[in-house]
Amino acid sequence: MKDPAALARQILSKGRPVLAAVSGGADSMALLCALREWGYDVIVASFDHQIRGEAGTADVAHVQNFCRRGGIRFVAGSGNVPAHAVSNHLSMEEAARDLRYRFLFDQAQIAGAQAVATGHTAEDQAETMVMHFLRGSGLSGLKGMQASVILSVFNTELPIVRPLLEWTRADTVNYCQQKLIPFIEDETNQQEDYLRNRIRLRLMPDLKQYNNGLVSTLSRSAMVLQGEAELLEQLTTAKLRHALLEQGKTYLAFDRGILASYPRALFQRVIRMGSWQLLPTLRDIDKEALDRANLNKPADLGAGLQTLPENGVLYLTTDTGSLPTPLWPQMVDTRELKQGTHLLQNGWLLLVDWLDDKQSTDEDGIKGNNVVTLPAENLWGVVKIRPTQPGDRFEPFGMAHQTIKLSDLFVNNKVPRRYRGNFPVVADDDSILWVPGLRRSERTRSSSQPTRFIRLELVPPGDLNQP
Repeated sequence: MKDPAALARQILSKGRPVLAAVSGGADSMALLCALREWGYDVIVASFDHQIRGEAGTADVAHVQNFCRRGGIRFVAGSGNVPAHAVSNHLSMEEAARDLRYRFLFDQAQIAGAQAVATGHTAEDQAETMVMHFLRGSGLSGLKGMQASVILSVFNTELPIVRPLLEWTRADTVNYCQQKLIPFIEDETNQQEDYLRNRIRLRLMPDLKQYNNGLVSTLSRSAMVLQGEAELLEQLTTAKLRHALLEQGKTYLAFDRGILASYPRALFQRVIRMGSWQLLPTLRDIDKEALDRANLNKPADLGAGLQTLPENGVLYLTTDTGSLPTPLWPQMVDTRELKQGTHLLQNGWLLLVDWLDDKQSTDEDGIKGNNVVTLPAENLWGVVKIRPTQPGDRFEPFGMAHQTIKLSDLFVNNKVPRRYRGNFPVVADDDSILWVPGLRRSERTRSSSQPTRFIRLELVPPGDLNQP
């Protein structure tokens, strides 16, 4: 290496401490001592996974003793990885990483550290890329580990940094030997129970027969792929903002027409990025979930995420009950329709006027679906506005002596399901008279010459004609 500290200078500053994850092996001991040699204030954190019994406890004690002799701040933690794996249906590797990283980021937060530093090397990078390739990963996995990255599932502010990512394992061992730094060998690194170990011990030596410089080659590939991933991330951010209509705590509302113009891969990247905005601690969304995302029908993406198309909008949400309801009027209580202005649940208005003649009404007593006049002679008891009720039926205008289910009216008019439960209806003590915005009842037809009417007008939110 031309400059062993070059990467550290790019990703760390000297103003705040760095919390270094140290297990006692050559990589992490080299990390600890190199950071101190380069002038960084280091806090050491060591974690016992409770997998190796006394050996694991001894490793933590080894690191603690080294720090005590050097006057280095030290914190230790432990967690029952086997139990965590069983209770959360994780592999042992996943469970160990989960508990270890939660401990590290908690301690970094407490200490006011600028980052959590790990001793990952170029070999770790190569093994990670091969492992992700075998699992069928996309670009996000094939690009390998970044030198500095936010792992939002653990902490949304502090990065994890890898200052030794350009070092090889031989470099860390040589550094420790030259500096007389004691390190220990973890016997589990030679066990083939874990996928990463099998890749390290069996697959990598075979691949090196085809390319002896495989580690360097994959490191260069990682740099190229990370650059392309960054470009795609910027493109996705721009396209997400272009399609975004509205954003709330639990939802993003996109323009369906704009999303439809995107290539499928770009559409899926927008959905993935939007999902992370709603759930910052979400680890990832798998390909099958993204394949379910659809512009034309609702889809469950897992992790509590759903897509919901409505008219020209596609909602990405964690709570459909919290979505805005601008398209149709909504009502949650029952009110008597007295003269004046009635404010409905979601900003719509219902204007009520008593008329003594048929002025401003046509012969059918209606002006479009948002205005209706009710002959007083046809009304029974109290006229009220209320939400729909299970089993509601009414007699549509033009269908004398025939009733239909209100639910069928909603379906025929393509009213989204989430609007139907609180959709308002105007009724008297006998039956439904009007479904605002959709259709009036046959009972609004006058068979004589009434002299008194109730005129009702539904006004959308923000209408310039509102009083």
